[in-house]
This record gives sequence, structure tokens and C-alpha cells, in this order.
Amino acid sequence: MTKASSSSAATAARPPCDARLLLGSADATAGPSSAAALAPLPRSLSGLPQQREEDEWLPLAECTAYAPLDAWLEVMVSLVHHPERNSSTILRADVLADEDADDDAAGPSSSADWRRFKRVHRRLLPRRSMDWPMEQECSFYTQEPSTQDALVVYTQYRSRTSRTALGEARGTAPSSTQPDDGEQPAELPESADEVPYYHPAVRALSFQFDASSADALSTPPRFGALRVFYIGFPTTPSPLPADDRLARTALMLLKVQHMHSWGTAHDYVKRVHHDVLVPRVLYLDTYLALKERHTARLIATWAETTNPAKHVFEDLGIAAWLMCLWKGMYESTAASDDRPWSTWGRPEGGFVDLGCGNGLLVHILNAEGYVGYGMDLRERKSWEGYRAAPGGADLRTVSIDVAELVICLLSGGQETAAVREATPPEGSFLIGNHADELTPWLPLLAAATPRSAFVNMPCCFWKLGGDRFTDARLKLMTDEQLRQALGLDGDDSEAAAQLLAATQTELERGPFSPSADSPATASRSRNVAYLAYVSRLHLLAGWHLEKEALRIPSTRNWAMLGRRRVWERPWGREAEPGPDSEAWATTLQAEVRERALSDARAAAAHWKARVPEGNAGKGASH
Repeated sequence: MTKASSSSAATAARPPCDARLLLGSADATAGPSSAAALAPLPRSLSGLPQQREEDEWLPLAECTAYAPLDAWLEVMVSLVHHPERNSSTILRADVLADEDADDDAAGPSSSADWRRFKRVHRRLLPRRSMDWPMEQECSFYTQEPSTQDALVVYTQYRSRTSRTALGEARGTAPSSTQPDDGEQPAELPESADEVPYYHPAVRALSFQFDASSADALSTPPRFGALRVFYIGFPTTPSPLPADDRLARTALMLLKVQHMHSWGTAHDYVKRVHHDVLVPRVLYLDTYLALKERHTARLIATWAETTNPAKHVFEDLGIAAWLMCLWKGMYESTAASDDRPWSTWGRPEGGFVDLGCGNGLLVHILNAEGYVGYGMDLRERKSWEGYRAAPGGADLRTVSIDVAELVICLLSGGQETAAVREATPPEGSFLIGNHADELTPWLPLLAAATPRSAFVNMPCCFWKLGGDRFTDARLKLMTDEQLRQALGLDGDDSEAAAQLLAATQTELERGPFSPSADSPATASRSRNVAYLAYVSRLHLLAGWHLEKEALRIPSTRNWAMLGRRRVWERPWGREAEPGPDSEAWATTLQAEVRERALSDARAAAAHWKARVPEGNAGKGASH
């Protein structure tokens, strides 16, 4: 069997999932099979080292398979590596072993041979601090000689360590005496109480693809049935009530497999890819640690009228992402305390949060030992509390005439008191976290600040001149425009071609991904068009473009990173820097500076900085 490939198949509507229970009652077995009629699975497939008489596979639920075997297997491999797609209470899986296998696991009760062809040993990590990790052996089998049936078996074990990637300990299972040592042999749980909440309380779980009921002439074609079996503990109810949590979980697991298998079979293309710039495991563990350290206090002391949970979780996620990003960008530092990130790299000149709003992100970073400050037009209710909280918060009321500031810094003009107050330190990292009118200016301001870098997270739609961005048409840069922005005019090398292709991909990456059937220019989303507009400003200001979809509870979750200037590598010119590449870099720097200054002056004719409200704004001259 192969994936559907025709254009009609690619656009076919997914049929509903007909998941149903197989618990032995008449009303629960109305599907094509009944619990009593199913061929028993061999006990030996459970992976349990000692099979007892009561260790019998019991059918739990089934649904129709509307996708072929290869699509289902692809999905099952993906779900083994990403169990968080099955449950929001699972943080992730750390894969300890992933290897091909070739052994005969047939038991004496089998009527055909089952061959194991793959094994994955993983450690499941919980999202909640009250839960504990669990290890699991995941075995993939096909039934010979037909090879049209397959089985995936999960066997539960106690976790041999409770440590995360940061070295912090998680909870341990009740009554567990196993030492916290990843080198010890894995042990089986002795009771359902040792299985954490996020996983069904069973000794083993299996998922079957059975092709015996396939019907290629039906509409849509049926490729067989998907089933769930389990081996419980002595305390597991038998027969299992239909409203038991295990039964409900089985139906949900089948729905997930149905949805993902259909998408895989019909060439579904994932639009958004996370963890492009920051390692996933490091980010998740850092976010979880920050969440445990700050969430309860921040929500309990929330001073704004907005929803505290959304803002707290969002800014904790952004803080974790920045900390992990800086870890990879900057040199390590000497440990200042016992926090896991005390030696992580951080900006030489600190961070500057432009348009910092309620100041929460600044407070979180300051509280975790990161030097930096936030600026905004007016003080918020939260500021006083964050300044007084452990770790404090450096929050400043400043009216930023960003047009005057950028022009002064780029041209070397006469500094005013307002310019000095708003000028970021050299070597600082600028943050534009939903910075409104400052968003389009951030690439220019970073370009005017020596040795700086920045991240832009656009939200509201503003243009350089301070007027609203209203165009919903997506305008991509041509190859000629890209070549000029990247300093590649006249460079026909392979390296230059690769850089052009990579930059074009970054420009197009976002909430909308173009395809042959739906080109990027067909988008009519103002958000998509605005992301393209800001991306263009990044390139024209002389920054290589990098994007990341952040794991935060917001629809405006795209981050645009500027950390490398377009002249920092002699793309396609020489393997080693030399006179020619140095002259090229110098020329390109001058071109970028002149272009940035020209854009700033043109926008300054329309830009008008707002002044602080209340007493803070009295006497302001701009």
C-alpha cells in the first residue's frame, strides 16, 4: 500500500472517526467485530518478562482504518517520539534507544508468526510537577506471511532517573525503591498506583492494524480496523465499565491515530515547525522550571485587569526561549548561584525590552539573574509590585522618538537628552515583544546600535511612518531585490544560490506556507502580509533573517531574529577572508547604512512620537 497521491485524494474530506468500545456488551460491539470473536494476541508480545495466566490481552476499542498500513506505522513512530500529541499532561519523551530489530516473538498461542522490526525505549516526562517520569519499551511487529497486519506494544517500566535536561529532579513513583540512577536495570511497576496520572494504569498496551476487513470498493476505501488491547493489574476492573477513564482514553487515542493517519496518507504538509532556533528539550525543561518557580506567585499578585494566566504563561515561555537562545549565542559565564542557567551565556550589554508594557517579561528575566531593563511610554499598575518582588525589575518611563534616535545614531548627529535616554547600550539584545509602533523600527535601531542583536515579535500592524498597515496582499521580494539586500549582485556561485534559496524560504515561512496549488501571493491575511513586510525590513536593514514559531499561548507567536549581519560571511566569494572579501564587506556596510538612513529620514517626515501620560509627559518636547 502507498499513500494517496492524486490531487482529488489530497483534497478529500476526512471521514469521521467511528471509534467504539469492545467490552463484551451487546451495544458496545455493534461494529464489524466483536470482543468475543477477535483472535487472541499472544501473551509473549506484552514484553512482560513473566507471563502469568491472568496476563491476557483484553480488547478495549476499535475504529475503521481509512488510511493504509504504511501511513499508520509512520504516525505510530511519530507518536512514540512525540507522546505530547496524545496528552497535554505529557511534556515530552526522551528517547533512550531507537533501533531496528529482527526477532521472532511468536508465542505458543499464536496462529501466525509475529516479527518485531523496531524497538524504541523512551522516558515519558510529565508536564505537572506532581507527576513522575515513566519508562516504556515500544515494540513494532508485523504478522507474517501477509505483512498486512501490524502491532505496536507499549510495556511500562519505572523510570531509572527523575532528572530533566537541566539536572533538576522530578517526582518519584509511590512505593518506588529504585535508586535515581539511569544505569540500573528498569523495573516493572507492581501496582496501578505506580503508573502516573498521564498514562493509562495498565501493565501493557497494544495498538493493532488489522487488514482483514479491508474494502477497497467502499467510499472512502476502508483499509481494515484499528484496535486497542490492554493487560491490566490485578486491581483493574473486569469487565471494564464503559465510563472508566481507561475506556475513554482508548477512544481518544484511536481518534488521534485516525486523524493523523488520514493526514499522512493524503500528503498533509505541516505548516508550522517549532524548535528551529532553540533545542526543544532544553526549552521545555527551562520553561517547566520557570513555570514552577513563578506561576503561583505571579498569578496571585496580578495587578492588571487582563487575564493573568494567559500573560504569565506567555511571558514565561518567551523568557525561557530567550534564555535558551542566549545560551547558544553568547559565551558561558562564571556561576553566580546554583540555578541551572547561572553559567549560560547572556548579552554583553544586557537586554532592552522596548515597549515593555506590564513589565512581566523584564521582571522574570531580572529575577533569574539577567541584566537588562524595559522602557515604555507610561508606568503600569504592575510595575511597583515587580520592582518590590524578589529579583526586582528595572522598568523605565521613556518616550522614544525612534525616528530621531535612529537618524542620530546612524548619522553621528548631535545627541539630545531624549536621544541619550533612549539609546540602547552597545552589545545589548533588543526585544520587541508586541512593541506596536516600534516594531518596524527595531531592525533599524539594532542596525544603529554597535554589536547588538534583536528579536521582533509583531502583533499590531504599524508601518515605519507610524500609520496603520492595511494591505492584506502578500508581497514577496524578487531575486533581484534579494541579491541587492544580501550583497550578492554579480555572484553566481553555488553558495550564493543556496543563500538566496534559504532566505526566500525564511521570507515565506509563517502562518501561511505557499505550495504549487496555492502560491504565497494568494494569501489575503493581513497578519501574513505584515510578517512579510517586517521580514523585508529586516533584510533591508542588513540582517540575515531567521524565524521561529514560539510555543506560547498566542496567535501572534512568530519571532524574527536578527543576530548576523549580511556582510559577516563572504558568501560565495572566498573560503577565507581576504582583501577582496574585506572590500566587499566594507562596501556592503556602507550601502546598508545609507539605505537605512534614507528609510529612516523618509519615515521621519510622518512619524510622531507619543509623550508619556500624566505628570511624566509634562514638559516633553517631542
